Amino acid sequence: MPMTAAQPVTPPAAAPLTVVEFDAAMRQLGWEGNQLALAVSGGPDSMALALCAAQWAAPAGVQLVAFTLDHALRPESAAEATQVGRWLQRYGIEHHILLWEHPPLTRAVQQQAREARYAMLAQSCRLRGIRALALGHQLEDQAETVLLRFAKGSGIDGLAGMAPVTDFAGITLLRPLLNVPKARLIATCDAADQPFVTDPSNAKTAYARGRLRAAADVLAAEGLTPERLADLAARAALASDALGCYANRLLAQAVFWQPAGYAELNLPRFAPEPAEIRQRVLRRVLEQIGGTRLPLRHAAVAELDAALQQPHLAQRTLHGCGIRAYDGLCRIVRELAAINDSAPIMPGESRIWDGRFRVALAPAAPRGLTLAALGIQPHDCLERVAPGLRQAVPLGQVRAALPALWRETELVGAPFYGPGADWLTCELLIA
Repeated sequence: MPMTAAQPVTPPAAAPLTVVEFDAAMRQLGWEGNQLALAVSGGPDSMALALCAAQWAAPAGVQLVAFTLDHALRPESAAEATQVGRWLQRYGIEHHILLWEHPPLTRAVQQQAREARYAMLAQSCRLRGIRALALGHQLEDQAETVLLRFAKGSGIDGLAGMAPVTDFAGITLLRPLLNVPKARLIATCDAADQPFVTDPSNAKTAYARGRLRAAADVLAAEGLTPERLADLAARAALASDALGCYANRLLAQAVFWQPAGYAELNLPRFAPEPAEIRQRVLRRVLEQIGGTRLPLRHAAVAELDAALQQPHLAQRTLHGCGIRAYDGLCRIVRELAAINDSAPIMPGESRIWDGRFRVALAPAAPRGLTLAALGIQPHDCLERVAPGLRQAVPLGQVRAALPALWRETELVGAPFYGPGADWLTCELLIA
């Protein structure tokens, strides 16, 4: 069931958060487990998270592990990370410092730091077998996110802000404080006589969030209070979930995922649906097959949707996909030129390739192989190395975008076909 934003809490604006409230927030997230990681920067939000979690964890039978990421962007960051560890030691919370090593950054500093933070936190959780990570995002963070996304032209999904529960790289992200005002989190720290770190970059007007914080009083005077913006996010999340349900229904009825890693769209079933539902389906298919991290522009998806309302669509590309429609069918395939996934693969190793396939080698497989796209190969080569592949996948464009094994420039095998079939397996991940 899709998660929607929790209803706002209504105690006094500056009252410390209680363990009873924190327990209720965790229950509302629907999470169950016995290990939980905490992202603790040392600021008031994350320290309040750690304080509440420390009181809550033992009765709940949960083991806590905290991570502090040293972004190495300020001279004092290393000492602050060490200080956080000392503070958390008081509460019996295991603590680890993660150092982000990077060259000097000159552009998009906050974005790069955010991406590195999530990636390193998720990796650290996976290495320790932890499946959930709690974050200290609070009410004002949610309000700022809604405003920033509105300014960038986001649709209903963007206006839903941050979700209380999301998945990132196989780790469940939990935001139990999302409806709690920052004043209450500061009060929580003060009540426990717990100091916290203040990052001066959070107030810098060189960054968008800093400019919003500087304008908070003006925005509130016009009715754009954090509470009202968080309420907008909750209502947008409900609408987004409803639209997602209709899109999932159309996906099941009109989209057919093929084992060779592409999709076919039944246009007579697809065309009569509302534009918003059609475009959600197109976006999902393009994201699944294209596999790129770059965002899909709304205008590009809307243009493709409009073109599919015509009887025929000449070959075009979008989001790393080749698209063609005729005779009531739209075929969306991976574009060979957009594939750059090439890496060595060892016997006994399993790798996700191009976001579409999981390829595994048996321990008895040959060594010195590289996993890369099959590409366009002569028919006699395919018949020798992968007999039956041309008959099973007659479309050359689709075949070329399949994974294959290479030894330098020599084609060694392709999944399911040829002599390597007994030590090479391939699983389709998209659907």
